[in-house]
Amino acid sequence: MILGVNGIRLVKNRSGVARCIEAVLGWMDELEHPFQEIRVYTPEPIPHDIRLPRMGINVVLRSSFPPALWNNPHCCGRMVAGTCCFARAM
Repeated sequence: MILGVNGIRLVKNRSGVARCIEAVLGWMDELEHPFQEIRVYTPEPIPHDIRLPRMGINVVLRSSFPPALWNNPHCCGRMVAGTCCFARAM
């Protein structure tokens, strides 16, 4: 199973939400979970100070859309069918 993470908060306006996502990602190597792969979707590469889990990859989906439009149709529309979505923007 794949965990798809909407990581826009990790690259744009890093706030409490970004810190929460970062903390969850940081613990994924220590926690027991069903995911074989963790894909962190962002509109640009994530900063080097954010540590991804061993099975984590950053999937960069470049776009000219503003952040609100990148979130749902652009990001979530590109996730592989059957992906469990974490931190999805509403």
